[in-house]
Amino acid sequence: MLVQTEALTRALKLLTAANVQFAVIDAEGVKHGTLEIAPKLEPKKRHQNHPRGAFLKHHEELTKTLQPGSAVVVPYGQFESTEDRESLRSSITGYCARAWGGGACITAISDAGIEVLRVE
Repeated sequence: MLVQTEALTRALKLLTAANVQFAVIDAEGVKHGTLEIAPKLEPKKRHQNHPRGAFLKHHEELTKTLQPGSAVVVPYGQFESTEDRESLRSSITGYCARAWGGGACITAISDAGIEVLRVE
């Protein structure tokens, strides 16, 4: 459209007069300005040590029945490594936040397992 071309021309003149670096890509894909555009980075793929849903399957039976004011210890079971303990805790915290809202539970890592206290 002619009005869009005129608006772009005015904007480019204004940016040039302001003596700033800029990069603008118009509707046709043409780049205007001297500023370099950063390449689009591909998201990193996470490496998973366990199948999707393994942590949820492990703790769901204990955590889904928690009532406000009650606590439970989720044993580590097959998730004994330090990294797995953190992942299990993260899974429990996420589950509780989705089920009851953010801040509804408090978790702690102990020797016996992940302690979960539902506060709301």
